[in-house]
This record gives sequence, structure tokens and C-alpha cells, in this order.
Amino acid sequence: MGQKKQKKPSKNQPPSSKRLWNEAKQRFHLNDEQLAMAQAIEFTPILMDDVAMGKCIKRSPYDPLPRHATPGQVKKVQRAIRERYAASVKNNKGRLDEEKLTVTLPAGLKAHVEIQCAKEGLKLAEVVRTFLKTRFPTVTPEERQPVISLTTAEVSPPLAAPS
Repeated sequence: MGQKKQKKPSKNQPPSSKRLWNEAKQRFHLNDEQLAMAQAIEFTPILMDDVAMGKCIKRSPYDPLPRHATPGQVKKVQRAIRERYAASVKNNKGRLDEEKLTVTLPAGLKAHVEIQCAKEGLKLAEVVRTFLKTRFPTVTPEERQPVISLTTAEVSPPLAAPS
């Protein structure tokens, strides 16, 4: 049998999403933090363009976005990203930074813990979260943990320096 002839890629393919995000970053002068916030709240480059123009423009994935934005449009998009991200964090109570943790447990232990949680009216996820937070506390700059001396010998008071 003969080999099939390879098709040439079409010039009308939609651009990759990474390229669209990079173009939006350049167009609206976004830094990495603002870009990450926009991606976290799914504020796509097309939505950014809608906010910048002040109206929804019907586009196909093949239509290119404009290359340059006015200073007013840049400020409007950056403000929209900040406001939408703050609203999203407020609505989700800060859960945008959460990660999943998969743990394998013996069936007997899991059943015992689930029964105890049900008796106490608690959710298993909340119990595990509070246990991990108490076992491994996070230190923020505002709340410094006291330094614990690791020596067993008593520390003598410093000698007074002669005057």
C-alpha cells in the first residue's frame, strides 16, 4: 500500500492560547502577577478586548486582536483584572490558592475517621485541613513564631560589662 500524502497545515487555524495570552500581556502592559490573576479568573484576552472597547464585538477565533491599546484602555483592563480577582477571592474565600492532596489510607482507618466525623457532625476535609494546619503552621510576616531554644542547658544571664 502507498503512503498517504501529508496535508499542509491550514493558514486559517486559530492561534494558540499561549500566544494570545502573550499578545494580551504586551498589548495591555500586564506584569506576570496581573497575567496570573487574569488566567486564574479566566479573564481571557477576548474579554479584555471587550472591556477595553466598552462593548462586545463578535469575533471568530481566526480574527486577530488589535496590536496596540490606548493608555485609557490599559488602565481600564488592569483595573478590571484587579476588581474581578478581588471579587473572585472574596466569593471563594481565598480558595484560589488551594491544591488537591491525594493520600492512600487503609480502609479500616478511613472508615473509622469517617464514622467519627459523622458522629461529631464534621466534614472529613475540614478535619484533615485543621489537623495539617496545627501540625504544620505557616508563618506569615505579621505573626512570628517564638524561637524555641534547642539547648538543654540553662542559659546564664549575660555578665555586666565593667563601666
